[in-house]
Amino acid sequence: MNSRRVIASVSAVTWVALLACNGDRKKAAADSSAIGARVPAVVAPATPSTGWDEAAGPALILSTTNDPASAAVILPGLTDNTLASSGQSDSSVLSNSRVELFGPGGLAGEAVFQVAATSIGVESCQSWPQGRISERPKRPWRVGFEKGRMKGVPLDSIEGMSDADSAAFTGEIMRIVLPYAQRGDSAFHGLPFSVRKAYRFPVVSTRGFVASVVRKINEEANPRQEHFLIIAERSGGAYREVFQSRASGPEESVRTNEILAVVNLVETGKTAIAITFEDGEGWRVGLVERVSGGQWRVMWKSAYTSC
Repeated sequence: MNSRRVIASVSAVTWVALLACNGDRKKAAADSSAIGARVPAVVAPATPSTGWDEAAGPALILSTTNDPASAAVILPGLTDNTLASSGQSDSSVLSNSRVELFGPGGLAGEAVFQVAATSIGVESCQSWPQGRISERPKRPWRVGFEKGRMKGVPLDSIEGMSDADSAAFTGEIMRIVLPYAQRGDSAFHGLPFSVRKAYRFPVVSTRGFVASVVRKINEEANPRQEHFLIIAERSGGAYREVFQSRASGPEESVRTNEILAVVNLVETGKTAIAITFEDGEGWRVGLVERVSGGQWRVMWKSAYTSC
Protein backbone atom coordinates (compact mmCIF):
# COMPACT_ATOMS: atom_id res chain seq x y z
CA MET A 1 0.00 0.00 0.00
CA ASN A 2 1.23 3.45 -0.89
CA SER A 3 0.72 5.72 2.14
CA ARG A 4 1.63 8.96 0.46
CA ARG A 5 -1.08 11.44 -0.48
CA VAL A 6 -2.40 10.89 -3.97
CA ILE A 7 -3.36 13.99 -5.87
CA ALA A 8 -4.95 13.61 -9.25
CA SER A 9 -5.08 16.62 -11.55
CA VAL A 10 -7.08 16.56 -14.74
CA SER A 11 -8.28 19.21 -17.11
CA ALA A 12 -11.66 20.74 -16.64
CA VAL A 13 -12.86 19.21 -19.87
CA THR A 14 -12.85 15.92 -18.00
CA TRP A 15 -14.21 17.28 -14.81
CA VAL A 16 -17.34 18.66 -13.28
CA ALA A 17 -19.48 21.55 -12.37
CA LEU A 18 -21.75 20.39 -9.62
CA LEU A 19 -24.97 21.75 -8.21
CA ALA A 20 -24.77 24.31 -5.42
CA CYS A 21 -25.27 22.94 -1.90
CA ASN A 22 -28.86 23.53 -0.75
CA GLY A 23 -28.78 27.12 0.44
CA ASP A 24 -25.70 26.61 2.54
CA ARG A 25 -24.69 30.28 2.54
CA LYS A 26 -22.79 31.53 5.54
CA LYS A 27 -25.60 33.38 7.29
CA ALA A 28 -28.63 31.77 5.68
CA ALA A 29 -31.19 30.34 8.06
CA ALA A 30 -30.35 26.64 8.20
CA ASP A 31 -31.95 23.46 9.37
CA SER A 32 -30.51 22.56 12.73
CA SER A 33 -31.19 20.05 15.39
CA ALA A 34 -30.02 18.29 18.44
CA ILE A 35 -26.67 16.70 18.89
CA GLY A 36 -24.75 15.57 21.96
CA ALA A 37 -25.96 12.98 24.45
CA ARG A 38 -29.06 12.64 26.62
CA VAL A 39 -30.41 16.14 26.10
CA PRO A 40 -33.61 16.88 28.07
CA ALA A 41 -36.13 19.64 27.48
CA VAL A 42 -33.94 22.33 29.06
CA VAL A 43 -32.01 22.41 25.75
CA ALA A 44 -33.96 23.33 22.62
CA PRO A 45 -35.11 19.87 21.50
CA ALA A 46 -34.70 18.32 18.10
CA THR A 47 -37.94 18.06 16.15
CA PRO A 48 -38.78 16.39 12.84
CA SER A 49 -38.92 19.82 11.19
CA THR A 50 -35.20 20.36 11.74
CA GLY A 51 -34.30 17.35 9.62
CA TRP A 52 -32.46 15.62 12.45
CA ASP A 53 -33.04 11.86 12.38
CA GLU A 54 -34.07 10.88 15.89
CA ALA A 55 -32.62 7.41 15.26
CA ALA A 56 -29.19 9.10 15.44
CA GLY A 57 -29.78 9.79 19.12
CA PRO A 58 -30.34 13.02 21.01
CA ALA A 59 -27.07 14.73 20.11
CA LEU A 60 -23.49 14.42 18.79
CA ILE A 61 -20.02 15.62 19.73
CA LEU A 62 -17.33 16.83 17.38
CA SER A 63 -13.55 16.79 17.63
CA THR A 64 -12.52 20.33 16.72
CA THR A 65 -8.90 20.80 17.87
CA ASN A 66 -5.55 19.06 17.74
CA ASP A 67 -6.29 17.64 21.20
CA PRO A 68 -8.04 14.27 20.63
CA ALA A 69 -9.60 14.45 24.11
CA SER A 70 -11.34 17.77 23.43
CA ALA A 71 -14.76 18.03 21.76
CA ALA A 72 -17.61 20.42 21.05
CA VAL A 73 -21.23 19.64 21.93
CA ILE A 74 -23.43 20.46 18.94
CA LEU A 75 -26.75 21.29 20.59
CA PRO A 76 -30.04 20.04 19.17
CA GLY A 77 -32.72 22.43 18.03
CA LEU A 78 -30.56 25.52 17.66
CA THR A 79 -30.81 27.40 14.37
CA ASP A 80 -28.61 30.28 13.28
CA ASN A 81 -31.05 32.71 14.90
CA THR A 82 -31.56 30.84 18.18
CA LEU A 83 -27.84 30.19 18.56
CA ALA A 84 -27.15 33.90 18.15
CA SER A 85 -29.68 34.82 20.83
CA SER A 86 -28.47 32.25 23.37
CA GLY A 87 -25.74 32.86 25.91
CA GLN A 88 -25.71 29.84 28.22
CA SER A 89 -27.30 26.41 27.98
CA ASP A 90 -27.73 23.68 30.54
CA SER A 91 -25.54 21.35 28.52
CA SER A 92 -24.00 20.01 31.74
CA VAL A 93 -26.69 17.32 31.54
CA LEU A 94 -24.48 15.71 28.87
CA SER A 95 -21.81 14.88 31.42
CA ASN A 96 -21.12 11.21 32.13
CA SER A 97 -22.76 10.08 28.91
CA ARG A 98 -21.21 7.07 27.17
CA VAL A 99 -20.39 7.89 23.55
CA GLU A 100 -18.90 6.01 20.61
CA LEU A 101 -16.35 7.81 18.48
CA PHE A 102 -16.02 7.50 14.70
CA GLY A 103 -13.58 8.54 11.99
CA PRO A 104 -12.48 7.46 8.49
CA GLY A 105 -11.36 4.13 9.97
CA GLY A 106 -14.85 3.39 11.31
CA LEU A 107 -15.36 2.93 15.05
CA ALA A 108 -12.36 4.48 16.81
CA GLY A 109 -13.39 3.70 20.38
CA GLU A 110 -15.73 4.76 23.15
CA ALA A 111 -15.50 6.99 26.20
CA VAL A 112 -17.41 8.94 28.81
CA PHE A 113 -18.05 12.52 27.77
CA GLN A 114 -18.03 15.40 30.25
CA VAL A 115 -18.95 19.02 29.54
CA ALA A 116 -16.28 21.52 30.57
CA ALA A 117 -17.76 24.87 29.46
CA THR A 118 -21.41 25.67 28.78
CA SER A 119 -21.00 29.02 27.01
CA ILE A 120 -22.31 29.09 23.45
CA GLY A 121 -20.86 32.46 22.52
CA VAL A 122 -21.56 36.12 23.05
CA GLU A 123 -22.58 38.85 20.66
CA SER A 124 -21.03 38.22 17.22
CA CYS A 125 -18.95 35.22 18.29
CA GLN A 126 -20.92 31.98 18.49
CA SER A 127 -19.31 28.72 19.55
CA TRP A 128 -20.51 25.40 20.90
CA PRO A 129 -20.13 24.25 24.52
CA GLN A 130 -16.85 22.43 25.08
CA GLY A 131 -16.11 19.14 26.81
CA ARG A 132 -13.64 16.27 27.09
CA ILE A 133 -13.72 12.53 26.67
CA SER A 134 -12.41 10.26 29.42
CA GLU A 135 -10.29 8.02 27.19
CA ARG A 136 -8.38 8.89 24.04
CA PRO A 137 -9.05 6.28 21.35
CA LYS A 138 -6.12 4.57 19.66
CA ARG A 139 -7.38 5.59 16.21
CA PRO A 140 -8.25 9.11 14.99
CA TRP A 141 -11.83 10.20 15.58
CA ARG A 142 -13.89 13.15 14.34
CA VAL A 143 -17.50 12.67 15.46
CA GLY A 144 -19.24 10.91 18.35
CA PHE A 145 -22.78 9.69 19.03
CA GLU A 146 -24.58 8.22 22.02
CA LYS A 147 -23.46 4.62 22.46
CA GLY A 148 -25.53 2.09 20.53
CA ARG A 149 -26.90 4.56 17.98
CA MET A 150 -24.41 4.05 15.15
CA LYS A 151 -22.19 1.46 13.53
CA GLY A 152 -18.98 2.71 11.98
CA VAL A 153 -18.15 2.11 8.32
CA PRO A 154 -14.40 1.78 7.56
CA LEU A 155 -13.38 3.86 4.55
CA ASP A 156 -10.91 2.89 1.84
CA SER A 157 -8.94 6.12 1.27
CA ILE A 158 -7.34 7.04 -2.04
CA GLU A 159 -4.31 8.14 -0.01
CA GLY A 160 -3.63 4.57 1.10
CA MET A 161 -4.11 2.85 -2.24
CA SER A 162 -1.42 1.57 -4.56
CA ASP A 163 -0.63 3.68 -7.61
CA ALA A 164 -2.64 1.37 -9.83
CA ASP A 165 -5.68 1.34 -7.54
CA SER A 166 -5.63 5.10 -7.01
CA ALA A 167 -5.39 5.69 -10.77
CA ALA A 168 -8.37 3.41 -11.36
CA PHE A 169 -10.33 5.13 -8.62
CA THR A 170 -9.50 8.54 -10.07
CA GLY A 171 -10.74 7.27 -13.44
CA GLU A 172 -14.09 6.37 -11.87
CA ILE A 173 -14.39 9.88 -10.43
CA MET A 174 -13.50 11.44 -13.80
CA ARG A 175 -16.14 9.42 -15.60
CA ILE A 176 -18.79 10.52 -13.11
CA VAL A 177 -17.94 14.21 -13.41
CA LEU A 178 -17.30 14.34 -17.17
CA PRO A 179 -20.85 15.48 -18.13
CA TYR A 180 -20.46 18.58 -15.93
CA ALA A 181 -17.08 19.71 -17.22
CA GLN A 182 -18.33 22.87 -18.91
CA ARG A 183 -21.03 23.85 -16.43
CA GLY A 184 -20.84 26.23 -13.50
CA ASP A 185 -18.75 29.39 -13.36
CA SER A 186 -17.26 29.89 -16.83
CA ALA A 187 -14.13 31.43 -15.28
CA PHE A 188 -13.11 27.92 -14.17
CA HIS A 189 -13.66 26.19 -17.53
CA GLY A 190 -10.47 24.64 -18.86
CA LEU A 191 -8.71 24.59 -15.49
CA PRO A 192 -7.37 21.37 -13.90
CA PHE A 193 -8.98 19.67 -10.93
CA SER A 194 -7.35 18.02 -7.95
CA VAL A 195 -8.80 15.26 -5.79
CA ARG A 196 -8.53 16.55 -2.21
CA LYS A 197 -10.00 13.48 -0.49
CA ALA A 198 -11.77 10.40 -1.79
CA TYR A 199 -13.07 7.29 -0.03
CA ARG A 200 -14.79 4.08 -1.08
CA PHE A 201 -17.14 2.28 1.33
CA PRO A 202 -19.80 -0.45 1.43
CA VAL A 203 -23.43 0.67 1.33
CA VAL A 204 -26.39 -1.74 1.59
CA SER A 205 -25.68 -4.45 -1.02
CA THR A 206 -23.33 -2.38 -3.17
CA ARG A 207 -20.34 -0.03 -2.97
CA GLY A 208 -20.18 3.75 -2.87
CA PHE A 209 -17.66 6.54 -2.84
CA VAL A 210 -17.49 10.09 -1.57
CA ALA A 211 -14.98 12.53 -3.06
CA SER A 212 -13.94 16.14 -2.51
CA VAL A 213 -12.32 17.88 -5.49
CA VAL A 214 -11.20 21.43 -6.25
CA ARG A 215 -10.06 23.65 -9.10
CA LYS A 216 -8.29 26.97 -8.70
CA ILE A 217 -7.73 30.32 -10.37
CA ASN A 218 -4.26 31.32 -9.20
CA GLU A 219 -4.43 35.05 -9.87
CA GLU A 220 -2.28 36.94 -7.40
CA ALA A 221 -4.77 39.80 -7.04
CA ASN A 222 -7.88 37.61 -6.93
CA PRO A 223 -7.26 33.90 -6.21
CA ARG A 224 -10.46 31.86 -6.45
CA GLN A 225 -11.44 28.26 -5.88
CA GLU A 226 -14.32 25.96 -6.76
CA HIS A 227 -15.01 23.03 -4.42
CA PHE A 228 -17.11 19.98 -5.16
CA LEU A 229 -18.55 17.14 -3.08
CA ILE A 230 -19.58 14.00 -4.96
CA ILE A 231 -21.27 10.80 -3.79
CA ALA A 232 -21.70 7.86 -6.15
CA GLU A 233 -22.93 4.27 -5.91
CA ARG A 234 -22.08 1.24 -8.00
CA SER A 235 -25.01 0.10 -10.14
CA GLY A 236 -24.82 -2.58 -12.80
CA GLY A 237 -21.05 -2.79 -12.51
CA ALA A 238 -20.42 0.97 -12.86
CA TYR A 239 -20.67 3.91 -10.48
CA ARG A 240 -23.48 6.44 -10.88
CA GLU A 241 -23.73 9.83 -9.25
CA VAL A 242 -26.29 10.10 -6.43
CA PHE A 243 -25.34 13.44 -4.82
CA GLN A 244 -23.37 16.53 -5.72
CA SER A 245 -22.65 19.93 -4.18
CA ARG A 246 -20.60 22.89 -5.42
CA ALA A 247 -19.31 26.17 -3.97
CA SER A 248 -17.05 28.77 -5.56
CA GLY A 249 -15.61 32.11 -4.52
CA PRO A 250 -12.52 33.92 -3.20
CA GLU A 251 -9.86 31.58 -1.86
CA GLU A 252 -10.08 32.97 1.69
CA SER A 253 -13.87 32.69 2.00
CA VAL A 254 -15.12 29.92 -0.31
CA ARG A 255 -17.01 27.14 1.42
CA THR A 256 -14.96 23.94 1.75
CA ASN A 257 -15.96 20.52 3.06
CA GLU A 258 -14.35 17.85 5.22
CA ILE A 259 -15.54 14.25 5.27
CA LEU A 260 -15.58 13.16 8.91
CA ALA A 261 -17.02 9.63 8.97
CA VAL A 262 -19.54 7.27 7.42
CA VAL A 263 -21.97 5.54 9.79
CA ASN A 264 -24.98 3.24 9.68
CA LEU A 265 -27.93 4.07 11.93
CA VAL A 266 -28.61 1.02 14.09
CA GLU A 267 -32.36 1.61 14.36
CA THR A 268 -33.13 2.23 10.68
CA GLY A 269 -30.17 0.74 8.84
CA LYS A 270 -29.70 3.97 6.88
CA THR A 271 -26.23 5.14 5.91
CA ALA A 272 -25.13 8.71 6.64
CA ILE A 273 -21.99 10.74 6.00
CA ALA A 274 -20.94 13.34 8.60
CA ILE A 275 -19.41 16.38 6.90
CA THR A 276 -18.31 19.85 7.99
CA PHE A 277 -18.77 22.90 5.75
CA GLU A 278 -16.38 25.76 6.51
CA ASP A 279 -15.78 29.22 5.05
CA GLY A 280 -13.48 32.05 6.00
CA GLU A 281 -15.40 32.98 9.15
CA GLY A 282 -17.05 29.87 10.56
CA TRP A 283 -18.51 26.44 9.99
CA ARG A 284 -21.42 24.06 10.40
CA VAL A 285 -21.70 20.27 10.46
CA GLY A 286 -24.23 18.25 8.50
CA LEU A 287 -25.46 14.71 7.86
CA VAL A 288 -25.91 13.59 4.26
CA GLU A 289 -28.20 10.56 4.45
CA ARG A 290 -29.11 7.81 2.01
CA VAL A 291 -32.83 7.87 1.36
CA SER A 292 -35.18 5.72 -0.71
CA GLY A 293 -34.16 4.85 -4.24
CA GLY A 294 -30.48 5.11 -3.46
CA GLN A 295 -30.58 8.90 -3.47
CA TRP A 296 -28.67 10.98 -0.92
CA ARG A 297 -29.78 14.22 0.71
CA VAL A 298 -28.50 16.74 3.24
CA MET A 299 -31.04 15.79 5.91
CA TRP A 300 -29.71 18.00 8.69
CA LYS A 301 -27.30 20.90 9.21
CA SER A 302 -26.27 22.49 12.49
CA ALA A 303 -26.37 26.17 13.24
CA TYR A 304 -23.48 28.21 11.88
CA THR A 305 -20.76 29.07 14.38
CA SER A 306 -18.37 31.95 13.80
CA CYS A 307 -15.52 31.23 16.20
